[in-house]
Amino acid sequence: MFVDITNPKSPLAVENILTPFKKGCLAPDKKSRLPKEHITPDVCMQILKSTNNPVNIKHMLECIAELPPSEQALFKNVVLATFDRREQPEQIQKIADELANDAHYVRELDKVRQIKTCSFWLSAPQPRKAMLFTSLPCVDDCDLSGYEKVIFLSHEKIVFKGKCRFPKVLDFLEACFVALDYQNLRNVRDIKLRQGVELSLVKTSHLPENLDLSVCDKIFVADRDVSRLNGCKYNPCALTYVNLGGLIGDWDFTSFGRVKLNRSSLGAVKSVKFRTGAVVDLCGVYDIASEIDCSSCAEVYLDECQDSHWFQLVKMPRNGKITLSRTSCLPKVLDVSVCREADFSYCDFENVQDIRLSDGAVVDFSHARHLPSKLDVSCCADVNFSFCSLNRMPLVFRAGAWLDFTHASHFPEKLDFSSCERVVLAHANLATVKKIVFKNRKQMEESQFLEAGARDVKVVFAEDNFRYRRGKTENKYSETWWEKIKTKLRDR
Repeated sequence: MFVDITNPKSPLAVENILTPFKKGCLAPDKKSRLPKEHITPDVCMQILKSTNNPVNIKHMLECIAELPPSEQALFKNVVLATFDRREQPEQIQKIADELANDAHYVRELDKVRQIKTCSFWLSAPQPRKAMLFTSLPCVDDCDLSGYEKVIFLSHEKIVFKGKCRFPKVLDFLEACFVALDYQNLRNVRDIKLRQGVELSLVKTSHLPENLDLSVCDKIFVADRDVSRLNGCKYNPCALTYVNLGGLIGDWDFTSFGRVKLNRSSLGAVKSVKFRTGAVVDLCGVYDIASEIDCSSCAEVYLDECQDSHWFQLVKMPRNGKITLSRTSCLPKVLDVSVCREADFSYCDFENVQDIRLSDGAVVDFSHARHLPSKLDVSCCADVNFSFCSLNRMPLVFRAGAWLDFTHASHFPEKLDFSSCERVVLAHANLATVKKIVFKNRKQMEESQFLEAGARDVKVVFAEDNFRYRRGKTENKYSETWWEKIKTKLRDR
């Protein structure tokens, strides 16, 4: 049973109401007090409509606890309303547990406490103009129209569900994500948002005029017609289209900076146009029947692709990023040479014979399986082979390249990192390696070579012609130098 605060009063005013039941009223001689009166459910409801101050609520429940057990059962709705969408401290919870246990409605009280859809703190003595929400992950069918302003203190997501009624001002300055999907904002005059917030307005109607959405990183909508946002100030690159189904015919997404068509059927789509520099999500799409030109896009996500034939229909983003994570249906010749960055993490290359990469590409092969034996990464500026089996294929690296071999295995017999800028070999299995060429000792230290599984590896430094093999030096440097290096790295 939810009781809203419709007649707010100060804590002192509420204490004056409770005085006859706590101490008893003053006698006519003003020197003694009359016997304490028995509190009634009507008085308790009056208090709940006036405040949620913890001191007032505690005194009210203590007055109930002093009553005979037969009368305490009459206050069941009062105790339940004390916790229905209200936050209470531990002391009040203990008193309520005793009352519920004596009157046998403990289960009902536990159910009311589990309601997290509208938990709020109401103890302000000022007139009914503001409400402060402390923990509000989800609001379901909540009526807030009686308030001038609502301030949400949640630092995470705030989601409105059902048919909610809103105040004139909504303050989300603490929230990082706000979902107002399918809501009617007819009564709202202003919405305050923090910098970098993500705002979902899927099927939201009657947005306030002159609404400033320029602080939003992402604005999710589900309508191609963005005319309802004409009165709002927003960054077109932040506007994100969310597909709810029914993609048929010609589609123009040039008004959107981001387009999410993931897990949609594109069989009835004839043509698609994207904005230059757009981010397009095609993860898990199916039934691609016509060509999709993504050449002008900045990023394209084609994760979990289900048919290798689709790579002939989807044009790769020129100088952009392509993500093919968790894809196994790859063509024999995978050409991403027009892309600046490629993500092949968790891919299966069993059917792939050749991968064509661009000059200076940034490539991620982490957790990939069955890498092609003729893979050429000599043109790449940054390559991630974390958790990969390299199948002992020969590796040639670009000058100034950044390499990551964390937890990698099955290396070739010789590795030459002398031209590389940065190398990471943490926890790599170097059992198959016989010789490694580093640029200098500093590069070897930073590569975390000692953390790798190296048993009998000859290490050569290109700059000072220094060699190390199983802890023995082969030039003018003494053996104690290598022991000092190992001790220094071990201490770290």
